[in-house]
Amino acid sequence: MDLEHDVWGYEVEPGMVSYSWTKMLLDQKAVPTEYDDPDLMKAASNGLMRLPRGKTAKDVVTDYLKGMHKMFMKGLLEKGIVTEDEAYPSIPMEIYLSVPATWSDEAKWVTRTAAMDAGFGTRPGDQLNLIAEPEAAAHLALKDSVHHVDDLVKVSCLRL
Repeated sequence: MDLEHDVWGYEVEPGMVSYSWTKMLLDQKAVPTEYDDPDLMKAASNGLMRLPRGKTAKDVVTDYLKGMHKMFMKGLLEKGIVTEDEAYPSIPMEIYLSVPATWSDEAKWVTRTAAMDAGFGTRPGDQLNLIAEPEAAAHLALKDSVHHVDDLVKVSCLRL
């Protein structure tokens, strides 16, 4: 099926050629460890992580992030945070992208560049931050459980 433009996410339908896991191709120098998922490695060797002809992993990640940026901006418009006349809200934004904890500085830089090329963190006052995936998961777990402190902390009574 030939398309006039790229589609992503839920726009991809059965029978279309798709590209996935391309983010993992950003760090070609990553050294395998004992913690790597053997099923992922097997899938990669079977062609799961491949690139379209003429595109680099950075190109594909940038295209994907452009789709996310477009969806994000559409959401701001639908929620009334921005108007049709505004390209962006007037308040600065902090953007966080998670990256594997073991990634090289080079792969992190390419990820950051792809995000900026997609439109994230490009306005004055905006901040584009990279955060290691384990740290991002910990932040989310703590944020989601802030109303359930009893699940996290056991208070014991001491008698003196």
